[in-house]
Amino acid sequence: MMTVLLCLQQVTWLAMVGQIPPNPLHVLLYLGPDLLLALIFGGVLLVLQRPNTLALAIAVATPLILLNLSGAKFAILGDQAFVSDILLLPDLLRVLPPATAFCVLAAALGLGAAFLLNIAPRRVTFLALSAAGCGAAFQATAPLATSGIVHMTVGMNARTFAFPVRGHFMGALVALVEDAEQRMKDRLLASAASDDLGPVVPTSARIAARDVHIIVLESFVDPLATPAIVRPDPFPPLFAAWRDAAGGRLVAPVFGNRSSNTEFEVLCGLPAFGGRYRVVTMSIPAGSELPCLPRLLAARGFRTVSLVPSSSEIFRAGAAFLAMGFSQRRFEADLHITDRDGVWAAAGWTLAEARGLRSELGRDAPALVYTFVNAGHHPFDRDRARRPDRIAVTPSSTLAHDWANGIHHTALAVEAHVTQVLAEDPDALILVMGDHWPPLLSLVPRPAGAGSDPLHHAPAYATPLLVLDRGTIRRTGWLPAWHLPHLILDILSEGATCDAGMCPHRGARRLRPIGDRILVLDETGREVGSCAFDDTGPACAETRSATAGLRASLARMLEASKP
Repeated sequence: MMTVLLCLQQVTWLAMVGQIPPNPLHVLLYLGPDLLLALIFGGVLLVLQRPNTLALAIAVATPLILLNLSGAKFAILGDQAFVSDILLLPDLLRVLPPATAFCVLAAALGLGAAFLLNIAPRRVTFLALSAAGCGAAFQATAPLATSGIVHMTVGMNARTFAFPVRGHFMGALVALVEDAEQRMKDRLLASAASDDLGPVVPTSARIAARDVHIIVLESFVDPLATPAIVRPDPFPPLFAAWRDAAGGRLVAPVFGNRSSNTEFEVLCGLPAFGGRYRVVTMSIPAGSELPCLPRLLAARGFRTVSLVPSSSEIFRAGAAFLAMGFSQRRFEADLHITDRDGVWAAAGWTLAEARGLRSELGRDAPALVYTFVNAGHHPFDRDRARRPDRIAVTPSSTLAHDWANGIHHTALAVEAHVTQVLAEDPDALILVMGDHWPPLLSLVPRPAGAGSDPLHHAPAYATPLLVLDRGTIRRTGWLPAWHLPHLILDILSEGATCDAGMCPHRGARRLRPIGDRILVLDETGREVGSCAFDDTGPACAETRSATAGLRASLARMLEASKP
């Protein structure tokens, strides 16, 4: 029964996302590990309980539920679930519609309660002793065991056109071990890293006393960059001018979710390493003081304030923003939100609040105002009475239609905001960017080449980057998100920071670590290199060395910041 249900579950999810395995053998490779591990997991649950019908139902339902959750993530984000996603469950429940969150929580608690009430104490004791023995044996052979788990699927790429050939369970197990290995490596890297962490402001560099506005927009990408036909163009004149000026692109570290990794890069000037499953802000020790852009500008007399109209607990943003050096931090609990799109604050309302916040600071000192607009978050709800449908998308898709109309209204709000900011302060430096692509695989442009995974290429991570320097659009080319603090300091110092320190945004080669790969881009976004993290070939030696230095700096930043 388990085998039949599992096969039906996998085929259903593959049909939903329109995936066709590149090779029929991949189906066997995909189903095999999941079937084996589902049977083992279900068997353990069965043995732990009293022998009755409820035990059988729980033993069958639990692995199937986990596989369906992983399948849902695969359908939406093109990636399977990981063990570390457990840490993000509170954040997920916060962003789900209340009724959905209640049903999910109730189902989880009900299943857990049924299992606990049906436990057989003697069997638990036996299995606990057995597990302790296995754990001791694993600890004694840890290097061999972890290496075996990670490399037991030699020749089987973790992703083949977004197809998890290792299976959901095996992929999650491998990712868990790889993450543990990388954390050990990071601790070693931290001890060897230089002290030049993140953006650098030399003591002699003069920083202009100009306001800096950083605006990050949820799921905001150029609709004309998608394979869909979007009519009319959702972008207003400001973004049309950005296109005409060969506007820049921000290349994010993530696709479809984990906005905080993009935020970390935009504010701290280092890549948010951690593969496909780690959230860097959740690794920042409590009480830390990171050498990020807000702290560097605050030391030069800037007022630093952030406005993020969601919970401060999502991705532990409250503690992270304090560590980055924001003297004032406004989250949902600090705001009286009067205009919403679904559960999120409307873009126009959020930006008006940001202008009000800047006014409260006074004009006796320059300010860094960081604003995150979370309107337009999946599932793209909108107050249609205030922001009606105006955009059509072909082929027809409810989610794509709602997303396109959402970014239309967000773009209008940004244009109005920029106009008002520049009217009050013509010297302002304003940066507007998207955090990542929307979690809609159907919208992602497919690169040339049969079987090529679009999530292995830069277009799936590129969002608009609008840099207005005293109202003039500045050409930047394609920049990884971690280049932004260096660019800002370059502009404010009129090049002095670049003369004395690292300025990666001026380089011909731009490193973009994404997931398990490192892309090397030129200014136009063309890939001039692509290396897997574990590629030891000579062609990747230079890229591997440069990336290792950046990774060591991130590890050092997090370790050195511990109070």
